[in-house]
Amino acid sequence: PEQQGLKFELGLRVVEFVGEGGKLRGVKFSEGKVIPCDIAVVAVGVRPSTDFLAGSGLGLNKDGSVSTNEYLAVRPDVFAAGDIAMFPSPFGHGELVRIEHWQVAQNHGRVAALNILKRQTPVDTVPFFWTVLFGRSVRYCGYSRGYDKFVFEGSIEGLKFVGYYLREGKLVAVVGLNSDPKVSQFANKMKLGQFATLEELRETAALTEP
Repeated sequence: PEQQGLKFELGLRVVEFVGEGGKLRGVKFSEGKVIPCDIAVVAVGVRPSTDFLAGSGLGLNKDGSVSTNEYLAVRPDVFAAGDIAMFPSPFGHGELVRIEHWQVAQNHGRVAALNILKRQTPVDTVPFFWTVLFGRSVRYCGYSRGYDKFVFEGSIEGLKFVGYYLREGKLVAVVGLNSDPKVSQFANKMKLGQFATLEELRETAALTEP
């Protein structure tokens, strides 16, 4: 991105949007630095829009999500899907998870519909997302929360690499830059319940281990 004129300011905390004449003129940081701008895009995350369920008896989690079983059932006659669902994913390390990926929500719709029709189907999709920035493809699969080791093969400086997230010695997620086929291969293996160990990765790839 720097090659396209982007500049990263890391480790700074925004304290004020500076305006003049009703228009944005800059962003001020805690260190006193002001970066001039006329447009600011603020990424603050999301909160499930479930206030309408207050008093329904379903019960909301602290973050506003709704807990389900592996069939996305909140109770026998109520199902939840998408970003509001806190569900037991087979890739969630035994924890209930809420995943804000478009692909997960799409799969939830199918799974919830099948279970409403009494065709018992558990959630088993491998979480993934992808995007393209400045002609560079970024792809991710798995569930990395709680990972305790990150290793990679390829070149970060060369903008072509595959990164591996591990938890207790077992692969739990993969991220790649300009390496879509390899990330897709690992997604397929995860779907089959095949999770490589660090030792296995070392045997098949020239790893950099920060």
